[in-house]
Amino acid sequence: MFWDIALPVLAALAQGLTGFLGWRVTVDGVKEERKKLYEWLFAIASLVGVVSVGIAAYRGSQISRDLADLKQGQQSTNAGIQTIANNPPTVVVNPPAVTVNPPQQLAASLLRFEKLESALSEAVNGLPTGRRLAFVPGATVQLNLYWLNDGAVTADRAKGMAAVYLAPNETKETEKELTTKFKQILKRATPGVGTIPNGGHTEFWYTAESDRVVTQDDIDKLAKGTEVLYLFDSLSWIDPTGSHYIHRCIALQHPAFDPEVWHFCHDFSDHR
Repeated sequence: MFWDIALPVLAALAQGLTGFLGWRVTVDGVKEERKKLYEWLFAIASLVGVVSVGIAAYRGSQISRDLADLKQGQQSTNAGIQTIANNPPTVVVNPPAVTVNPPQQLAASLLRFEKLESALSEAVNGLPTGRRLAFVPGATVQLNLYWLNDGAVTADRAKGMAAVYLAPNETKETEKELTTKFKQILKRATPGVGTIPNGGHTEFWYTAESDRVVTQDDIDKLAKGTEVLYLFDSLSWIDPTGSHYIHRCIALQHPAFDPEVWHFCHDFSDHR
């Protein structure tokens, strides 16, 4: 870049100096004492001018050749790009086959409530008659709850708890009140613990007992519909699918013990 500017400047200065000397010689003539000086100045200026022009001409031709090579390279590049544009390469991608295995369905247990039966048996002269008595004046109410497993696997770590609660019918206890009562009563209940094999053959049972003895007045009130017997039931277990539970509240408003007249408490039963 420097010599591209310096060489023309040197050539111009040398030409200017030569012209100046020629002008002085023409106008003033050449004095004897300046003849040697003018000779040297003419020679140096001429030499500088010739050399500067020669070098500049050489550099100019070199730059022209470089530009020609660059232009030819650009043309070749453009031709190659146009060839690729006219004949685009075909890219074939063969992704590896991905095998997705669906999650295995875990086998589950399926618990089914089988029956509700009084634990008190009638006896005459000390001999059992085979009849079950749900309400015996002077005794607590004791009810056995039976479950079966119709599922594909055993229900492990089964824990069943239940309790009986007698309350006036006009109380109209709310779900929240029943839940509180449920938890308080079950604290005193004796749990049934074990496993429930699948296949629906082996029964799993536990007993619900009232928190107080039943009087004849309670039985009469049940007959009149002024008293209700509540049965609270809680069963939990685990299987390969996780942990499960069933919470129920069923009510009886009838002095004759008949499972068909039991009904679930409103908005209380829950299971998972």
